[in-house]
Amino acid sequence: ECLKESPLAEREFPSLLGDLVGAIARTSVYSVDKTVLNGNEVDAINYPSVDRPRILINRTRWLDDRLTNSMRALLVFHEYLSIAGYDDSSYKISYMCIQEVKNCLNQNQEGK
Repeated sequence: ECLKESPLAEREFPSLLGDLVGAIARTSVYSVDKTVLNGNEVDAINYPSVDRPRILINRTRWLDDRLTNSMRALLVFHEYLSIAGYDDSSYKISYMCIQEVKNCLNQNQEGK
């Protein structure tokens, strides 16, 4: 409920939450040994095709101890935003999403 009332959802991207839910519902996610894009190993690759969108996660990089849970969450939002049709190449939108989720979690903790 908190996310529906967030400034991000209300003002900046009114359809963002619904778009993300739709992207999550229709996307398959796979863990693979390695993901390479343009000759470079990357954390993940998404394929937002209309009929079967999918995300490939680089298993080795995902399991790297240097990757924090916040960094993993940022990556997940980033990949799903691309599937939903948002240009998040700079991670700006995914970072704002993470901040909103953290704010909502903090509000829920304070309300207990």
